[in-house]
Amino acid sequence: MDVFTELGSNQVSQGMYGNISTKVSADIFNLNASAATLFSFSKAQENCFTALALNLSDNVEWRNRKFNFGVLYAWKPLFYGLYEQNFALLSKFRLQDFGFKLGYNIRNFRFSKLAFADYQVAEGVNASIWEVPNLMYAFSYFKSWNAKSGVECRITNFDNYVIQQETNPMFVVNYAYNTTSTMQIYQEIGYLQAGLFNIRVNYFGAYYKVGWVWKI
Repeated sequence: MDVFTELGSNQVSQGMYGNISTKVSADIFNLNASAATLFSFSKAQENCFTALALNLSDNVEWRNRKFNFGVLYAWKPLFYGLYEQNFALLSKFRLQDFGFKLGYNIRNFRFSKLAFADYQVAEGVNASIWEVPNLMYAFSYFKSWNAKSGVECRITNFDNYVIQQETNPMFVVNYAYNTTSTMQIYQEIGYLQAGLFNIRVNYFGAYYKVGWVWKI
């Protein structure tokens, strides 16, 4: 089980926002399955329930190295009648000090039938928009301070519930401490600046996250 709270601000949150996430994972038929939910609180949010993420993955050994391959589905209500879906394939590979994640996702925006009826949309209008496939990436450097604690520095374009379509990466620093053999607490700081590889440069947002992991 992984539970975290997050505080942050960005250009669309209309001030500070707060997130509470809960993820439950289990091994089923030699596969790892997880389900996660996100509740958000800000002036810009109409609903508190803002995301659902499902993941199924498996470890594969090749040339004495372990690779992880998985599929991901994420569902996010944006506002009344409109929701976003993400379908993704993701691979993971870990060395002693470095970690790599690569994958592809495709995003879909869809209006519900109820919204079409309320807005009196004419018949034949497409209720769904599919975007072109998008590259997902994460490059991490791990530094263990001792047997119980360590730091991860990461450059990525996706997080637990967000998959960026833009070229600008997110910079993340994570500190984790193992309180026992089955429990871990962690803190994380993330920063995203629009325009790092674009012509236009303007501040986008940052967040601070505190989480707790319990392995049963």
